[in-house]
Amino acid sequence: MRFVQPVRVKHILTEQKRQEITDKFTARRQRFRHEQEQLKFQLQKALRDAKTAGRQDELRHRYKMEIADRENRLELMDFKEEQLRTLPLGAELDMGTTDMIVDLEVGDRWIDGDKSLAVVIKDGYIHEIKETEVDDAYEEEDELV
Repeated sequence: MRFVQPVRVKHILTEQKRQEITDKFTARRQRFRHEQEQLKFQLQKALRDAKTAGRQDELRHRYKMEIADRENRLELMDFKEEQLRTLPLGAELDMGTTDMIVDLEVGDRWIDGDKSLAVVIKDGYIHEIKETEVDDAYEEEDELV
């Protein structure tokens, strides 16, 4: 019988993986900066089109919040990148969850509810499939990238 089971995906940190994640951070950082510039441009255009001072204040507030949100995201990216630099090679990085089809038959060992499966990947290849303790805090799916 086939079952769909959520599994945690972990990557072993290698120089190659560190560079890959750093490149993603750089691309996101550039995207957030571009979005900030676009928002500033759109704000100026919207202010020219606004008829009343009250509407201009509302626009300034809304755009400033969006620009500040991008700034917060940039700071978070900087923090994550700094954390990545401090991690030792060989560390396991939680990269989220995915669903896996599991074939089970009568007599197969069942995985208890307080355990889950984890697929460990190293340089793009499955390195290990193992049982891990269920971490309730992980349910938030706070991914590294």
